[in-house]
Amino acid sequence: MKKRRKRSFLKLAILALIVLAPLFGWLIFSRQGLLRLYHLEFEKQQVIQRINQLKAENEALLSEIKRLRTDPDYIESIAREELGLVKKNDLIIRFTDEPVPTTDNK
Repeated sequence: MKKRRKRSFLKLAILALIVLAPLFGWLIFSRQGLLRLYHLEFEKQQVIQRINQLKAENEALLSEIKRLRTDPDYIESIAREELGLVKKNDLIIRFTDEPVPTTDNK
């Protein structure tokens, strides 16, 4: 009687494995399976991170635009640094890497 129970249980387990193995394979590896879901979630997190980065860049640019529209000292500093502009009566000193010729008569 115990052998018969063991055999029927074994047959049932094998039958369940035969039926459930393809089902689990389909759930994991199909186009809408768990593996695809994992990849999509990873891509979603990357896109969210990129959106947050772009938002921060936009805020920085808007802040700079506001300063350029309202802060004359900031405009002056940008003009001096990026355009090389100088004020009247500014003393300009230029440095070069070339040696300075000497006028020694030795």
